[in-house]
Amino acid sequence: MRNRISKRQVVFAHPFTLSEIDREFPAGPYTVETEETAVNSASFVTYRPIGTVLVRRAPGIRGDRPEFWDIEAASLAAALERDGQPAHAPGAEDRAALDRAENEGWSRERQDGAAS
Repeated sequence: MRNRISKRQVVFAHPFTLSEIDREFPAGPYTVETEETAVNSASFVTYRPIGTVLVRRAPGIRGDRPEFWDIEAASLAAALERDGQPAHAPGAEDRAALDRAENEGWSRERQDGAAS
């Protein structure tokens, strides 16, 4: 099976904690790397998340050195929510995929259930 890794940037406005790590993280930018494995079906390939890593470039004597922590995606989502931001704001790729879907006849549903 094929695996893939997606990366996205999150920025915490306030110090935060994660349930699986016994420390407080400082506010600032972090990279979130999600590894996914391919799940084949008869008609398409989809991906299932198998691991999430939080990466921070911490200033050090020899420049920025990366720090890595294995985390739970749900724990990160909760920390982002406590920080006052959505867990995953749609990016340019997400908007482009939604636009393509609408062009192919799919409709986008708003949270209140009405089509947009």
